[in-house]
Amino acid sequence: MKTTLKKLLAISLAVVMLLALVSCDKSSAVKKAFEDAGYKVETKTAQDEDVKALLNILFSAEQIEKIGEFELIYCSMDGIVNVAKKALIVKFPAAGDLESFLTVEKEDGTKDTSKLEQAEKDGWINGNCLILTLSSDCLTVFKEA
Repeated sequence: MKTTLKKLLAISLAVVMLLALVSCDKSSAVKKAFEDAGYKVETKTAQDEDVKALLNILFSAEQIEKIGEFELIYCSMDGIVNVAKKALIVKFPAAGDLESFLTVEKEDGTKDTSKLEQAEKDGWINGNCLILTLSSDCLTVFKEA
């Protein structure tokens, strides 16, 4: 009886932790971190000029169309000295959607997760958010959110 209760408790805790990880929305913490650091934070669409220019460099037309379905948060800092301090944060509905977006299915049916692994290693993922930036300052704010 004791072992059954322990197993049941362990399984319950595992399910709760899994649900917490899957549904983790970090966007509000990320927005607040950028605002606290002095950035102007705006919600934009994939058709806005600032966003469109960045997306065209990084993604295919199909990927841009997919990204357009998600909330795009544009963070920038005013001033000539801060011209490079810009970031685009893609807010996915859940961390699983972000993982699916960065996982590529090969012709042989296998899944290539190298982009996902690299993004995690580089700190470009925070919960359900993916940052696109060239600024190390923006990346630091994002990681610490």
